[in-house]
Amino acid sequence: MILNFIKMNGCGNDFMIVDLRQNEDLLGILTKQKIIELADYKKSVGFDQLLLISNSNQADISLKIFNSDGSEVEACGNGTRCAADFIMNNQTHLKIATKNRVLLAKKENDQIKINMGEAKIDTKIYSFGELNGFFVDIGNPHIVIDVSGFSNEDIDSLFHKYGSIIENDPRFPNKVNVNFVKILDRNTVNLRTWERGAGATLACGTGACASFALLNAKNVINNNSIIKQSGGDLIISIENNQIMMSGDTKINYQGTFKIR
Repeated sequence: MILNFIKMNGCGNDFMIVDLRQNEDLLGILTKQKIIELADYKKSVGFDQLLLISNSNQADISLKIFNSDGSEVEACGNGTRCAADFIMNNQTHLKIATKNRVLLAKKENDQIKINMGEAKIDTKIYSFGELNGFFVDIGNPHIVIDVSGFSNEDIDSLFHKYGSIIENDPRFPNKVNVNFVKILDRNTVNLRTWERGAGATLACGTGACASFALLNAKNVINNNSIIKQSGGDLIISIENNQIMMSGDTKINYQGTFKIR
């Protein structure tokens, strides 16, 4: 069985996209083991996340999202932007059904803007050694840790020391994404995200949204801010309690792969 795919990235967050709207019976063929094999950069296509597009009764398309370890996840902001850009063509708006939300995408000034919905912030402090963080649900689970008081060298060391530990903390039975934020000013934040099931990535859209939501709720950043990540910048804002995200998307290449 031969399937077509497209490789795209949003701020360096790397996706393999397969449109199954004409072949929905193939959804079950892409098993966890097959996804793990496809995610291997040395032996196959390689990706941070696999995005499977299918038909939807409640939106224009349905989007299933899988990490490189084969686990299915609830949301992926940059992936949703890439899938929307791939599908939209001459459309200006697109409704996308993810695992637990329907998201609205629109095209503005050659960028894709996604309404990510409302962020739910847990005010309880979570401690991890010398670090403290807060839990934020933006359709998927995040811990946000403010490391503004640390040097860049210390942040790098702490990120690699605690990323996997916090991801697999037993307090989060479904694992958790881990975000280290450094506030530069009221309009600009540096972000590094350790994604559950993928590890350190160049960018994370939902991580940017969760981090913005927490810092904005604490009134330490403005209602429209730039979240800077290694792979590029995202513009995050809040409108009527809805978190909005916009940024660039890029097609890397197209190809085919064989399912044995």
